Amino acid sequence: MVHYTDLLFIADPRFPGGTSTALATEIAAARKLGIASALLPVKGPALVKGWPFHAEIRAALDAGETRLVEPGARIHARVAVIHHPSLFELLPCTPLRVEADVGVIVLHHPRFDAAGKVQYDLERVVANARTALGTELRLGPVGPLVRQQLPPDGVAGAPLLSRDWVNIIDVDDWPARGERPVAAPARIGRHSRPSLDKWPTTLETALLAYPDDPAFEVSMLGADRFLADRYGHVPLHWRLRPFEAGVVKDYLTSLDFYVYYHADDWIEAFGRSILEAATVGLVVILPPHFEALFGPAAIYREADAVATTIAHFAARPAEYAKQSARARAHVAKTFGPHTLRERLELLDPERITLSKAWPKPAFPLAAAPSPKRVVLMSSNGVGLGHLTRLLAVADRLPADVEPVFLTLSRAAGLVAQAGYMVEYRPFHRGLDCSITAWNANLAEDIVDVLSYYGAQAFVFDGNMPYAGVVEALETLSDRRSVWIRRGFWTDGHRSALAKAGAFDAVIEPGDIAGALDTGPTAGARAGVHLVNPIVRGDPDTCLPRAEARRQLGLAADGVHVLLSLGSRTNFEFGDAPGLLVDMLAAHDGVHIHDLRSPLATRVADERPDGDGARADGARADGAAGAVLPLERYPIFPFLHAFDFLVGTCGYNTFHECVLAGLPAIYVPNDAPEMDRQDLRARFGEIAGFARVVSTADPYVARQAVADLMDAPTRRAMARRAAAFASANGAAEVARFVSEYANLRKMGSRSEVVAARGGGGQAARQGTVGRPATKDGSAKTTVKGR
Repeated sequence: MVHYTDLLFIADPRFPGGTSTALATEIAAARKLGIASALLPVKGPALVKGWPFHAEIRAALDAGETRLVEPGARIHARVAVIHHPSLFELLPCTPLRVEADVGVIVLHHPRFDAAGKVQYDLERVVANARTALGTELRLGPVGPLVRQQLPPDGVAGAPLLSRDWVNIIDVDDWPARGERPVAAPARIGRHSRPSLDKWPTTLETALLAYPDDPAFEVSMLGADRFLADRYGHVPLHWRLRPFEAGVVKDYLTSLDFYVYYHADDWIEAFGRSILEAATVGLVVILPPHFEALFGPAAIYREADAVATTIAHFAARPAEYAKQSARARAHVAKTFGPHTLRERLELLDPERITLSKAWPKPAFPLAAAPSPKRVVLMSSNGVGLGHLTRLLAVADRLPADVEPVFLTLSRAAGLVAQAGYMVEYRPFHRGLDCSITAWNANLAEDIVDVLSYYGAQAFVFDGNMPYAGVVEALETLSDRRSVWIRRGFWTDGHRSALAKAGAFDAVIEPGDIAGALDTGPTAGARAGVHLVNPIVRGDPDTCLPRAEARRQLGLAADGVHVLLSLGSRTNFEFGDAPGLLVDMLAAHDGVHIHDLRSPLATRVADERPDGDGARADGARADGAAGAVLPLERYPIFPFLHAFDFLVGTCGYNTFHECVLAGLPAIYVPNDAPEMDRQDLRARFGEIAGFARVVSTADPYVARQAVADLMDAPTRRAMARRAAAFASANGAAEVARFVSEYANLRKMGSRSEVVAARGGGGQAARQGTVGRPATKDGSAKTTVKGR
């Protein structure tokens, strides 16, 4: 089945700057004009970092302003608009399944830099786009500086459009600065993405454009300490602000003058930020080379004349108001939404007839016939952290994305209980096989699972991407891949950082205790997408205390303590747990509930004397001071049943306790393969919502118990925890994964690496518990609904 639309945007919606903003405004303009549009998202080779979709494109999709072309769908468009030449520096990994009457490659970037260095091979871009789309193409430079680098008759048989494909902006969507007088001192500003190319090359020029003088108030949005690296220091009177989505309009209307000067070797193809400033009605001051693009919307001066130009307009309110009105009028006429229809009709007025109905397109663009699938793989783990994080993501995936779990965790049954499909593979330590053979088999298994389920994306949560994972991703290079890695690594894991290049994106969940994280990941976040801490539950899912206790069968009164020491399979906790339990059991009305991990051996902590006593020092036979077993997963919804926790300080336990406001006594698991639980626990103690009793210093147990047995102290600790509660990052990761599942990859990983180096921008059955063979080929399938 072929779906039809008037206008098809082919774009990488992850671009963080003006390219994505330009796309979002074209989508809005198309809807306003009654032009049906669709978006085919691709993963171009230009972006090294695994960015999410741009916020404005997300908003357009959420509002139904355009439709996302699902993987595998066939589509016919009257016009295909390719937003950025870098997208087709390489051919797509798989067919795009697109037909178009005509295509336009929008050149958002100059072909050469100021030194004449080639930025992209336009002949190859045109050839690749023609191969992938099978249609005639046109070239649409975004401005005169891009056009002047092109031959008048076009490139490789693709002619130039007669007018530039400039950015669109709707003045009705932007507030006017108004007629307020220029402030004293005059407010000068600018905004851009944090790239050195966007700033003057020398401090001397920068100080001419942005004076370090109390007579001027200079603020810069999208700037931070990187300017100190460029200029040696940040001038005293410059106010730097990191870029924030959603604040640009308010920021611009607070200014009087907008001044934009960039590096000497940079050619600004367009200048979206300049257009926004002119739309607000600021007096915009620019280098003279911008005049051909923005005309009467700005004032053009060399940098050494900026201060006198500002003084001139500040002293003449009438001239300021006249220039402000002139700028807004020119923007509305030259860059308004109506220009989209004009440029489309110029393509081929006899053959391209655009529909006038919205939201119904010329022909219905149906949804994909089956859901997209993603494979979520967790490492084995001593605990449940990796698996629980992926369950948190799976719980929040949109309805059209179906997760399939592939896990090395023996707790795979929990996934099936949650209603998800799951396949289990044993870790090599439990098999009579070599690591090499196990990895080879793992690679085959991952390829098999991805292919069998038709998964579009692969997500791995673990600290060490196994060699089998990397090999599988190289084999199926068209699949999108994401690595989720939490922080607080020990230095022994540092070598794993090199595996990041095997993935399309790396996500690091935030850690409330991150201020103490100085491990390997702390210095390797430049290409990482950082999100809020990921937990499976949200605060509003926690049951009230009385109801939680009722559902767990706990006594309505008394002090209830949750004992959570994990699987207890890789670390000898020494005397600390026993001391704590003994001290707690000595108090009247204390109920201790031992949360049994699904990974626990059940008998590993029983003493051999058979008298009912356990290694933690308490009795398990119902006698006074008994430690009562508790089996519940997930435990988060029931945390309000307890007064405090005694347990390890893994990622999930720590963040769930903070989110639920549950005070804790942490006994860190210091095994070398674990994360730095000692540092996380220390942060909790410093911040006032936890106490720490380590195996190395169990003698502080008495004071810790005394503190936690005091109700006012517990209430104070809960208040301190509440100050650190944050939004759950699981929803953002779920959206990120669903977005990546929709991307079509342009070029395999090896092709992308080569391009960058070259300067280019039947039902499957399984049985639970099947014994493993010596080569590690055991396969177990557990399927939920």
